[in-house]
Amino acid sequence: MKHNKASSLVAISLLLSILAGLSLSGAVLGSGTTAVNLSPSTQNVALNGAFTLDVIIAPQTAIAGAQFDLSFDPALVTVQNVQEGNFLKQNGAGTYFAAGTINNTAGTVTGVAGAITTPGQTVSAEGTFARLNFMAKATAGTASINLSNVVVGDINGDAVAITVSGASVTVGTPATLAVTTNAATALSQHGATLNGDLTNLGGNNSVSVSFEWGQTTSYGETTPIQTMTSSSTFTATPDNFTANTVYHFRARAVGGTSTVYGDDMTLTTLQNNPPVVTTNAATGITFNTATLNGNLTSLGSSGSISVSFEYGPTASYGSTSTIQTVTATGSFAAALSSLTPSTTYHFRAKAIGSTTVYGDDMTFATLPASGNVLLTEALAPIDGKYLIVWGFNAPTQEWTVYSPTDPPYVNTLEYLTIGQGYWLQVSEACTFVHVSHTYTFYQGWNLFGWMG
Repeated sequence: MKHNKASSLVAISLLLSILAGLSLSGAVLGSGTTAVNLSPSTQNVALNGAFTLDVIIAPQTAIAGAQFDLSFDPALVTVQNVQEGNFLKQNGAGTYFAAGTINNTAGTVTGVAGAITTPGQTVSAEGTFARLNFMAKATAGTASINLSNVVVGDINGDAVAITVSGASVTVGTPATLAVTTNAATALSQHGATLNGDLTNLGGNNSVSVSFEWGQTTSYGETTPIQTMTSSSTFTATPDNFTANTVYHFRARAVGGTSTVYGDDMTLTTLQNNPPVVTTNAATGITFNTATLNGNLTSLGSSGSISVSFEYGPTASYGSTSTIQTVTATGSFAAALSSLTPSTTYHFRAKAIGSTTVYGDDMTFATLPASGNVLLTEALAPIDGKYLIVWGFNAPTQEWTVYSPTDPPYVNTLEYLTIGQGYWLQVSEACTFVHVSHTYTFYQGWNLFGWMG
């Protein structure tokens, strides 16, 4: 069946036909009836008050363009302007939009049209095709506002089946301040976007809007106040929520002496994701040193993680390595010293983020101290003649030192290890024998290897 308003398709259908590379058929197509409505369908406005009407399209088939004319009572209201809505732009497509011709004497708006200009693009979700901004006059009454010559087209330039609904506006009723609470979006562990809509300023030139929120309907918290001079949506983004928690919130509007609230709504913040850490085998084990190894495989919900190791002679541990802060996954290690020879140690990796987690318990055993002797015992024969001893700890890649005149907390060299070299400073030439090895030193610095 051919559409009997082929002439009204010209503004849109011609453009769509060019994009599609197909001829204009004018046939009414589609598997359902697309609704075209003015919203809100009824409203009350003050004398000389501003108000808006949206042209809402709820498609039942893929749509690529639309057009309409509008009639209204010019004795009661006038049209200020026509703006493009988001309907055709939903999928990021480019669009063509003609705001039409406003005649406030005749009470008409003619030739409002829009189409998607991106080849192959269509929309199927409900949206606002156009917004009309009105101004009421100083005369009270009810104005009927009607759509006509409405055509909604598909990508081939064919009209789809439609139903059309108009609206009515009562002018002269005292305006009522009104705000609605909308569903929260962009939920995270510690924040969300709260959404509201100031639908009527209640005759005020400006209105203060905000949100009340909390874990009960007593709320207790309020977002920063925003000042609005026209009806529109508004948002707030509190970021101090607790993870995995239900929060109540509602929109609030204050204008003049009136305060109104939107309905109470709830949101649930996301759950925290814990970090993940594993314990790896110890390396570089000597009679009194070892290197503990771990791997942080996930930071969870946190931007940085504190990692360390717990260790000790039992699974109760008792000691903790120096805490390290990391901002990326990967391996980490801790060098231990002053361990007891011939001893089994338990250890596990630890990670602190949104919560504290541990790797598995593992063990290592220090080597026997055979041939390794306390430095003070080994050098006792030349006590009073040696000034300082330096040694290099290969597992930790650090220099260690002992001086008989320094306090214990300064000295880090405790044992002489077989096969390791040391620098020794003596105040005079001296010789001593340990087991079967003779050690001869000259005044000043001497490099020697400990033979046991």
